[in-house]
Amino acid sequence: MAFRVVFLAGLLASLTAALVPPCLPELGFEFCPTAEHASLASKGPRTPKISAVFPQTLVHEAELKADIFPRISTSRMESSLSRYADASLYPNRHCKSKFGAGLAETIGLELKMLMADKKVTEFPIGARLVENRTPQESLVWRVLAREPKSQWFEPKNTIVVGAHMDSNAAYNGKNYDDMQAPGADDNGSGVAVLLEVYHALLPLFGRKDLINEVQFHWYGAEEIGLVGSDTVFENYKNSSWPVKAMLNLDMVGYSGAHKKGSPIMALQQDHNNQNLTDFVHKLINTYRSAKPGNMTCGYPCSDHASAYKHGFPSAMIGESTYIKGDSISPSGNPAIHTANDTVDRIDYDYMKEFVKVTAAFVAELAYTDFSKLE
Repeated sequence: MAFRVVFLAGLLASLTAALVPPCLPELGFEFCPTAEHASLASKGPRTPKISAVFPQTLVHEAELKADIFPRISTSRMESSLSRYADASLYPNRHCKSKFGAGLAETIGLELKMLMADKKVTEFPIGARLVENRTPQESLVWRVLAREPKSQWFEPKNTIVVGAHMDSNAAYNGKNYDDMQAPGADDNGSGVAVLLEVYHALLPLFGRKDLINEVQFHWYGAEEIGLVGSDTVFENYKNSSWPVKAMLNLDMVGYSGAHKKGSPIMALQQDHNNQNLTDFVHKLINTYRSAKPGNMTCGYPCSDHASAYKHGFPSAMIGESTYIKGDSISPSGNPAIHTANDTVDRIDYDYMKEFVKVTAAFVAELAYTDFSKLE
């Protein structure tokens, strides 16, 4: 099967050379915010520049359950995650290590491999590597609406699903290559889920013309301050590219923090758009066996905050029901940012639930005529 792959000319401009301050102790080790990101923590939700109205009725349920969900493979996710969190191949995926550099291209090659499905009708796609001020680029993978090629570079309504691909752990101050940070859950699990969502949706993309463009994002340099995603969404803001909805996945593979048999899919409650979060809540109630819960970081803790910062409606799902200041809330995987964040701690059936919800997010919004909602 032949796919038309469009490699967009020119890379996005690099982020300005603002220095990232040291990690703030009250925010924990996970996140080292830029001054601008950190200032968002004390502010209420911004009024989005993009209209944030979403469908009240889900129309793809039968199609998803009959044709898309049966394509989801836990063994394929396990294979993908085992590659990216294999200590012999990737001791870490830090944005400043030799293992993290070039990762976006590697994921792009895997996407090409996933397209080797002879039953899928050809559809137009595009790819872009997005530079930032670190060696680790981000990957933007576009599923294009059927339109003249001359319009492929013009802004149009876009649905984004994204996950960061870098990892982090204690650093000896000498060589990032020596860092032991397999990052299976944080955030190899998000990388693998997005790959599986793409594979599951291939038949849908092939047989139904998109109304809105769909983009799959793998962000670099999240762990040092959302650097990769900030570059992407800053560029979209500057070019007036209308991102109608962004769903972020961060840490979606560890179910051990929940009571046995009662996994939770947590919805981020800050640095998000509430209308979009309510829509995702509806998807969780419709398509998953995991029940919905809430997560409040109290600071811009993942890439949804970059979309939010630049005025785009964003939401996030993850495994943790952490509530800032609540000591009894399960805080997710205790092994993150250590050498123990390994694949043996991953629950692939739990990850499958995130694939379902994310695939439903794409299917419902890719075919929504937003002009009829606004």
